[in-house]
Amino acid sequence: MRLYKFIDEGAIVPVLEKRELRITTLSALNDLFDCTPRFLDENGNDQDEVAAGLAYYIGEMLGMICYSRHHESLLLWAHYASKHTGIAVAFEFSEEDFSAPRPIDYWYDNKRPVVRGEHINDGDGNIFSDTPGARSILQKLCVKGRDWFYEQEYRRLIPIWNREKRDDGFYYESFPEGSFRGILRGSRCPLSATDLAKMYGNSNAIVHSATRSKDANEITFFPDIDLKDIRVGTEIF
Repeated sequence: MRLYKFIDEGAIVPVLEKRELRITTLSALNDLFDCTPRFLDENGNDQDEVAAGLAYYIGEMLGMICYSRHHESLLLWAHYASKHTGIAVAFEFSEEDFSAPRPIDYWYDNKRPVVRGEHINDGDGNIFSDTPGARSILQKLCVKGRDWFYEQEYRRLIPIWNREKRDDGFYYESFPEGSFRGILRGSRCPLSATDLAKMYGNSNAIVHSATRSKDANEITFFPDIDLKDIRVGTEIF
């Protein structure tokens, strides 16, 4: 399963040199309804205190790293790669791996996901426990409205309660072992393919650059012809 992580221009150097990604917390999500399912008791009444408790739990105990199945989306490059000046890093994951990113389920009726009463107190508050309630809540954290369908997002949920924040106030996660496949360079990225490969610290890194199509509103990618000792190829896609 090939997934892509979009990186804005200002984060390219630390991401490639340190080979790590910033973990997003609840307060940094750009979707107002993300990770906010409704909780209903057996009589269909809203359990606002439970919902508030989950929001606190996620904010303090849980983070996420978000990827996309798409690498050619103009919206993704504009929104998450600082208007095409950033990059996208390609990773390969096994779908059988429990820790692999989970696909987002886009609900076209735009209804908010609901956790029913019988699942509210199941799992002793641990959403990673193997109980029907925990699985129900975990699934509801991977649901978004139809407006976000263009992202084709996959989400990896990460416990952060045992991590320390960096001086910049964020948590970080190293690249998953053996998952790195290459770098896609935005069409306006000021760094050359050679620069990017050197930052990653591997002269065998695959780097492809985006270019605007001459006859369609789309971008395509090509191996940089000015590369010398850096291997290029199509394995990145």
